[in-house]
Amino acid sequence: MGWLARIRDFERTADGTVFYVVEIQAPGINENGKILLWSVNRRYSQFAALRKALRSLHPISILPPLPNKTDVVSAFQENLSRRKRLTNHAGSLQLIDHIVSSGRLDARLIDYRCRALQYFLQHVLLHRQSPLAAVIQNFLKDADVSEKLRETAVSIIGLDVISVPVVRTQHAVPSTVKPEMQTKQSSINSQLLTNRAASLRVAYSHLWVAQRRVLKRCTHFHRLHKNYAEALCQWCPHEAKSVVIADAFQIAGHELDGFSSLMDTAEEEEAELMEKYDFLARYADSLEEMQEAYQTVQTNSSRRSRTNWSPHKTIEGTIDSFAPPSGPERQSVNVPETSKHTVGATSACMDVLWETLHFESVHQSDLNELFYAYACLQLRRAERCKRMWERVMTSLQLAAEGISLSRGN
Repeated sequence: MGWLARIRDFERTADGTVFYVVEIQAPGINENGKILLWSVNRRYSQFAALRKALRSLHPISILPPLPNKTDVVSAFQENLSRRKRLTNHAGSLQLIDHIVSSGRLDARLIDYRCRALQYFLQHVLLHRQSPLAAVIQNFLKDADVSEKLRETAVSIIGLDVISVPVVRTQHAVPSTVKPEMQTKQSSINSQLLTNRAASLRVAYSHLWVAQRRVLKRCTHFHRLHKNYAEALCQWCPHEAKSVVIADAFQIAGHELDGFSSLMDTAEEEEAELMEKYDFLARYADSLEEMQEAYQTVQTNSSRRSRTNWSPHKTIEGTIDSFAPPSGPERQSVNVPETSKHTVGATSACMDVLWETLHFESVHQSDLNELFYAYACLQLRRAERCKRMWERVMTSLQLAAEGISLSRGN
């Protein structure tokens, strides 16, 4: 079992400050056989400071962005609009009043931010750079909290057991990558990263359109079931000739009306999946952030190489005059600055390569899990619809038998 991060809940102080309850579980157990667990309260600003520290430590890295207020509000509005499509007009007004009133809007926005921060923290723990663990431990040990909160809520468990935990990624780099890929090439076309981010955005837009079509079709079926249910339930009292027929139609009407609760339950699960979809889409945008950092490294490297130009190639002399000195003087030979810059550019190039491979591996794994969960959701919805229609057909069959008996009599 690897590292696990969870935002369990949030707490609000008297002055309105929101603290997020962070739980991080380390792999393995301590000397006493207990699980290594951190449980701390952190503000959103401390998450922002953590991400800034990670970016300063490793500029060429791909980290999920933190949710800003615009992302939170837009996600909530999208979730609300999805709910409105599956209810009638009066029901939607009651739903809006139920969600927005009594501080529910603020609580739902904070819940969304909790899930987004958990997604960010989990991917930080899975990062390939092991030195990130020291930064995370500073984040967990940071005493920048109020005295009251420190006395009541903040408890750090197991920090004395682990000095500097080593973060291991659970997503292995593809086996097709061979050591021969560590080429001497000192630059990568940074435009490729921009193109990859753009292609991911296009792919996600296509997935979004496809998902909207599925939602539109489900909404259409929902309205049909609602209309059939209302028609059957309204007609039942007028069917006085046969109690069996009236009961059968009433059962069928209630079953069709139950399609609403079926859709509402599935809609809750689907909304959570679409949140993860949104996290993945914004995670892909971090490619451009790394592209900008790498472009800065390339610019600085080329500028330094021009500034520290060495005249060695223009000096005339014999071959012996270019031979390296022997003896103690050999150790004091300075490497030209251009070589240092070349090594730095090559190191940045390899960082971009491995960071991109890690990103693709993690992103593909998360996307596969999302597709699998969405497919399972649709399968459960289809099975429940099938069982519902089987009960409807059974009731209608009883009604048909009742009509046959009444005609026979």
